[in-house]
Amino acid sequence: MKKMLYIIVGILSLALYSCKENPANPNIPPNTVLTNIPPENDSTNPYFPILEIYWKGKDTDGFIKGYEYRYTTRHLCRGDSFYTTWTFTEAGHDTIIFESSDTLNLQRFMVRAVDNNGDCDPTPAKRFFYTPLVVAPETEISSPQDGDTFFVLLSPSDWWEGVPLMFTGYDPDPGGAVVDYSYKVDSKPWSDWQKDTSVVLVPSDFDSLSGPHTVMVKSRDNTGIEDPTPAEVGFVLLLPSMERSMLLVDDTKDGGGGPGNPTDEQVDDFYASILGGYEYDEWDLSDSNLTKAALANHRIVFWHADHKSYQEHNVFNYIDLLQEYLNVGGKLFLGGWKVLYNAADTSAFPDVFLSGSFVYDYLHIRSADEDDYFLGDFLGATGVCSLAVDVNKLYSPMSTALTNVCVLLEGAFTEPILYYESLSDDSEFDGKPCGIFYRGTVYDVVFFGFPLYYIEEDDAREFVNIILAELLGTYK
Repeated sequence: MKKMLYIIVGILSLALYSCKENPANPNIPPNTVLTNIPPENDSTNPYFPILEIYWKGKDTDGFIKGYEYRYTTRHLCRGDSFYTTWTFTEAGHDTIIFESSDTLNLQRFMVRAVDNNGDCDPTPAKRFFYTPLVVAPETEISSPQDGDTFFVLLSPSDWWEGVPLMFTGYDPDPGGAVVDYSYKVDSKPWSDWQKDTSVVLVPSDFDSLSGPHTVMVKSRDNTGIEDPTPAEVGFVLLLPSMERSMLLVDDTKDGGGGPGNPTDEQVDDFYASILGGYEYDEWDLSDSNLTKAALANHRIVFWHADHKSYQEHNVFNYIDLLQEYLNVGGKLFLGGWKVLYNAADTSAFPDVFLSGSFVYDYLHIRSADEDDYFLGDFLGATGVCSLAVDVNKLYSPMSTALTNVCVLLEGAFTEPILYYESLSDDSEFDGKPCGIFYRGTVYDVVFFGFPLYYIEEDDAREFVNIILAELLGTYK
């Protein structure tokens, strides 16, 4: 009985083993064909190495689960090859970027269908293509420029967002295009790839907030090639100390002396008198150009341009510098004769200043007009104090008033502090603002539209004391 049982078990085991090794209905692998693709070419007509290739599969005893593709690149001049591994996709097409680093490259592309049992087409569909050499893109940094200096703060503010970095890329290949960029600051790692051609660098992007710094930018093209020689610039960051109280900027041209045409020494003596008791440094623009380093040390820039000029005053040559200074918390005290003349859009008055201009955005002046009385109409001003013209300084002994003085229409959050006093009671000017005060969240600006040198010295001293008392917090 036991012998018979052993025989039966052996027969059943043999039958079961035979079913596994020789199934009655073995799986039939799928097959694959390429569709809607460029035809095979020759070496005289190579394709740009980005090709969209379509395929399809068929499975007679199941269904197609997906596809696997790969390619091999034969570098015909160098004699070596590049290989890829199988890539799986459920889609019936893909855009393939072929490696094409030799002068002429032979690409062998293969794709095979995968069925629901995981079996692959044992004879993948193939196609051969020739592709030419593709070269790396080139990258250029437009800002900063090499050697630039930038003000910086410990953290971004309403007006200072950071250091702007702007760049572009170029791909010389026919059919090529730059698709993204990466940048590196100091010793920090390369950034993620991005399509934007600009970025604002914030304090945390730098190794430190003073001294020299380096930024590099590289581009990548639509074949995946990166610029092997990234663009690089060096620049300096300057953290303003503002440890000094005031910088007096002399933008008044040196005259021949006498009424209406004071010498540089006469103007210097006047400002030394009305600023007696204040700590300040002087910068004469006729000697050298104003620097960021000079501004960075001072809480206030007191700028005077007291000569009568129909030419552009220097202040408008320093708009970018003054904007940067104000953006990091500086204070500007500015006045003079015909200062706004060349800022006018039409170089004539009255005129309206547009958003985006220095006058509108930073001085907070919406419009201005200027009297044109030959012998003068401006007797002085009223407001935070009374100012009277010093008739002994006027050009003509017949004059008792100044001419070419500006009246202003202030912008938002700006307060008139001085009002025009007219000799002729001209309603276009009499009682209109000729001095304004902008008190901002980051910076302050005081502007007046007349030359302070031609005001009675005691009156000018009182006016300056009132303004500096607020800007500096002290009254002398």
